[in-house]
Amino acid sequence: MKSKICLLLAALLLVTLAACGETQPPAASNPPAASSTPAQPEKPAEPETPAQPEKPAEPETPAQPEKPALTAAEQAVLQQRRDTAEATMRAMATVLWQAQEDVEYSLSSGVPYAEAAANKRLAVRAGRIYRGMIYSYGHSSLAPFMDYAGEPEGLVYPVSGLDWLAVGGKSSLPRIGNDCSGALVCAWNSTGATVPAKATNLMCADNGFLPVGDYVSDPTKNADTHLVTTQQNGEQVMFRAYAQLQKADGVVRRKGSSGHARMVVKAHTEYNADGTINGDRSYIIALEQTSTLQRGEKTVFDTRLQKTVYAIYGVDVKYTYKKLYTDGYLPITCRELIDPAPIPAVQVTDSLTAHSADTILTGTISANRSIVSVSVTVTDGAGNVIAQASAPSIRGKLTAFDMQLLCSGQGVRGSVEPAALKPGSYHCTTVCSLLTGETITVRDFDFIV
Repeated sequence: MKSKICLLLAALLLVTLAACGETQPPAASNPPAASSTPAQPEKPAEPETPAQPEKPAEPETPAQPEKPALTAAEQAVLQQRRDTAEATMRAMATVLWQAQEDVEYSLSSGVPYAEAAANKRLAVRAGRIYRGMIYSYGHSSLAPFMDYAGEPEGLVYPVSGLDWLAVGGKSSLPRIGNDCSGALVCAWNSTGATVPAKATNLMCADNGFLPVGDYVSDPTKNADTHLVTTQQNGEQVMFRAYAQLQKADGVVRRKGSSGHARMVVKAHTEYNADGTINGDRSYIIALEQTSTLQRGEKTVFDTRLQKTVYAIYGVDVKYTYKKLYTDGYLPITCRELIDPAPIPAVQVTDSLTAHSADTILTGTISANRSIVSVSVTVTDGAGNVIAQASAPSIRGKLTAFDMQLLCSGQGVRGSVEPAALKPGSYHCTTVCSLLTGETITVRDFDFIV
């Protein structure tokens, strides 16, 4: 499976690599006129008010040192990360697959397809060729989805066995697809970033997301905060922010209970004669996961196949700065795309220190990277595989995996039932697959039943 993903990413990277006033003198006095009235004694002069000491000058605020320019090596690090994130997003957006059977599922938690509202129903149909990973609420990468794929026929992978419970269903279940924010975060996490796959209304500084540009965010954080922010800042402030977008940055909007996020492939800026930015002629090119295309059974012409296919992702779609502003999109990024500091080495931790047949499906696996999936394999004394199961991580818990997910029976590939093992000697291996491509063996022990 890893070879499939690596080949896809390698091919896409090749394509991607081909952005105090003055005091007045006293007036002269006239001599006193003669008078018979005796002169009155002069009133003693009022004592002068002692001069007040001058208030010391406020110390000047020291000038902030300019951030040193990035070295060529640091620029190369950031470029590589941006290339990786964009290639990951593009691989998810452009994978070609053919459904081997109908799959109908609901985006409403726990509501079957037949009972869901029309805007919550999604389906794929047998025999159709689709472009892009299947849509579902979550952050799953391409790897778990490709677990359902057979050997490709040319560029098209046959996909079979998709379970609607693994795609839609209850929000606590593992997922095999992603949504718009999940796809963007998934791509960023492929570089080693660990921003969480939250909903679009939480894609803000509080959760590790960083603004691109100098716009001021709405402090009230109301339901329409993104649209409020763009309107309060005004067109030119937001246009200048959009102009700073680079490959693999994102734009995100939120209005009420709905929102959307896109990855930027590139930004093109044009100026008016007075130096302002022309929002109608300036634009971004974007990649985006969106249920609208799948629900609307949108077809597109795929130049690789030279035929029409069904679109799930939007690929290289053009949006003007004016459209982004009107719709309330904010430009964002993650720290790893602007800070070349080394990313900490991979660390995977098991909450358990001792293992037996009773602990195979218990405990928690944690990592400082996003977990794609965890698998368990049980072999006998001769090395024969007796039982095997795997499951992707669940939405909102990118870096922690509860081993009990493997015995839920929903969204799990295969089955491991320790209680069903016959008496004998066995070996258990637990492997954690990370979004950055690493596969880490977490548990490796012998046990006796």
